[in-house]
Amino acid sequence: RIIFTIVPMAIFLLPIAIYLADVGATSDEIARNVTVVGLPVGGLAPQDATLVLEAHQSELRQSSGMFTVADRPFDLNPLTIGLTVATDRAVDDAMLARRDGNILSNFTSWLQSFGSILDVPLTISFSEDAIDKALDTWEVAAIDNLAFEGAVTIVDGVVTPEYPAAGEAIDRAPSIAA
Repeated sequence: RIIFTIVPMAIFLLPIAIYLADVGATSDEIARNVTVVGLPVGGLAPQDATLVLEAHQSELRQSSGMFTVADRPFDLNPLTIGLTVATDRAVDDAMLARRDGNILSNFTSWLQSFGSILDVPLTISFSEDAIDKALDTWEVAAIDNLAFEGAVTIVDGVVTPEYPAAGEAIDRAPSIAA
């Protein structure tokens, strides 16, 4: 009869013991099957994951984007717009992935880690002013009938209106989003 008590208890406690051993051995690493924008970082120490993301940032900075304005192609170099990647934040988020707080949810996340990938987003930023300057340059170079929004100038104390003129221009918000 004692075997009927010990065997079910062992079956119940074995996965918990394996979980505790695995978590204890890998507490200073990113959990298994965690990626950052598809880059595998699971099982890596934070320093190693940072190196992976810095390499990705270098690749992004080396790949120019091609854009067309009024049927004219323009090249946008990521370095000219100050492209940066928030590697520290992504590594911190990856370290917290599958570590939800309480023992039950952590155990559930650990079980799920064997069959699913958890992807952490990566924040990429750039200088909107630099993009705006590039768009200004492209407008002047590509658009013959450039729109003018109008202005008011003051020269020697005399206010002079400059009236708007119809024409074409780059729609800034969607262009910056692209």
